Amino acid sequence: AASGVKAETGGYSIYSFVDQNKNTQWRGSQFVSVVSTDFDAVLAVARDLQASGLLMSGMGFDLTPEAYQKLKDELEAEAVAKAVARGRALAKAADSTVIRFRVIRVGEPSGYHPPGPMPKMMEARMAAAPMQAPAAEAGEETVRVNVEAEVVIAPVK
Repeated sequence: AASGVKAETGGYSIYSFVDQNKNTQWRGSQFVSVVSTDFDAVLAVARDLQASGLLMSGMGFDLTPEAYQKLKDELEAEAVAKAVARGRALAKAADSTVIRFRVIRVGEPSGYHPPGPMPKMMEARMAAAPMQAPAAEAGEETVRVNVEAEVVIAPVK
């Protein structure tokens, strides 16, 4: 019901265990994602859910897909400009000139995956003591890009 906040449910698991009186009991857990660009609104929703009895085992933060893509686009443009400048500088050092850039490959570094739940991970244990209200502060996230260039050069005439 919070304005500007979207909730989604994810994986669900249930398991049994035997308590100290040899009674079989069942417990379940489910992943809940609360999405918003309003940091304080997300914390308020988490506090309200805990006040309603939700037991939290952790909390993490990600860039929105839109913010991630915007940063990635900006970094790629900057990286291409630097690769072009580097190619020209190396050609000049070799007393040559750049004829053309045969290939410029742009992408994420090999084996790199966009960020998942990240900074300020908090854990709470299911215990007799009441769960603490969530507290968090903004952190930093790294966005990486990779640029490779093949440059065709020729001696200066």
